[in-house]
Amino acid sequence: MQGNDDRVVLTRRGFLGALSALGLSGLLAGCGGGSSSATSTGGGGSYQPDLSRFAPNYAANLTLYHWPALPVRVYFANDLTVTPQGGSPTRVNDLILTGFGRWPAATGGVVGYTQVTDPGQAQITVSTVAIPDPTGLSETGKTSVTPGAGNVLISATTQIYVWPDITVPELTQGLLATASHEFGHALGIGGHSPDPNDVMYVSHDPNADVPLSARDVNTIKTIYYFLFP
Repeated sequence: MQGNDDRVVLTRRGFLGALSALGLSGLLAGCGGGSSSATSTGGGGSYQPDLSRFAPNYAANLTLYHWPALPVRVYFANDLTVTPQGGSPTRVNDLILTGFGRWPAATGGVVGYTQVTDPGQAQITVSTVAIPDPTGLSETGKTSVTPGAGNVLISATTQIYVWPDITVPELTQGLLATASHEFGHALGIGGHSPDPNDVMYVSHDPNADVPLSARDVNTIKTIYYFLFP
């Protein structure tokens, strides 16, 4: 959905423990150490992705946003350590980075990020949000993007949720899928895949990890087609 401040909100939905996640009507939902850098041809009006070049994909189901240059700059606003039920203390940002890193790994480092420590340099700001009670929660992460002319991205914020009684699978498996999903949104995937086998599907079991599919990878390549000669 789009608000008056031109931000677009995207979320990953699921069910937590025994909680139901029915009613998945859509909002939208998401580090890789990519080393490539290039300027987008899209900002000046020449952005024309070929939806059939990288197939199969689900780009036709989406609003396609893109950053004017890659790698995108990512800033972590906080750094939480969480101890899941029956598990060991775990640094959440390490898990988020692992999830984010799947996109550059799958694209040969082309679609990637640079982590920055100065919030003034951030294009994507990431926060881990500790919620006191997950009862009734219908999403495990949220990304808001601010696009400019031609759907060129100006900024994005991503939130990843944790809670006091989080289990080991929810933290070490489900959170990886949530991070991958949210970074997909932050990179420009404005919508969801209709296929439950894709990480960008609207809802997944929060106890399970979901790898990037060929459709996920082809969709991000479609968005950044100008970086794939």
